[in-house]
Amino acid sequence: MEPFTIQSIVPEKAYNTYVTTAVLNHLPGLLYLIFGLICWVLAVVVCDSGTDLDVERAGYLFLIGLLFIQNPVNRILKARRAFKKEPIPPAEMTFLEDRVIMKTRFEEGFIKWDGFIAGRETAVFLILYQTRQGAYFLLKSLFTPEQLAFIKSRVRTVAS
Repeated sequence: MEPFTIQSIVPEKAYNTYVTTAVLNHLPGLLYLIFGLICWVLAVVVCDSGTDLDVERAGYLFLIGLLFIQNPVNRILKARRAFKKEPIPPAEMTFLEDRVIMKTRFEEGFIKWDGFIAGRETAVFLILYQTRQGAYFLLKSLFTPEQLAFIKSRVRTVAS
């Protein structure tokens, strides 16, 4: 395939949607949320019986539910604050047969295709992981279907 270049940008709204979905689709985050909601429902049921002891138990159940729910919510809010404080800088990316050349306002370099350990495809992004926590977010709308197929053929990509 002929080399092609894109101007990579990551809009805040798309990133926030991705983070929320990623946390809630991850089993621990989803379980924390479910257990928290179950505790809140039980608190309402227990409190409805009306005795002072039941109201106290309902309060404990509500607090336990709050502790469960705070885990995924805090992870989402932390990621959103980090992005707002330091957004992913725009980059010019040129895709070649053997490597990807990247230029940002801070640096210029390249990564050979085998330098990407994995890829993930979402509805909006194609995410190329260089490490478990370091990734490049590419808006799929910037690519033609042929270009997307080329990138996926170079990096093991998982759909999510």
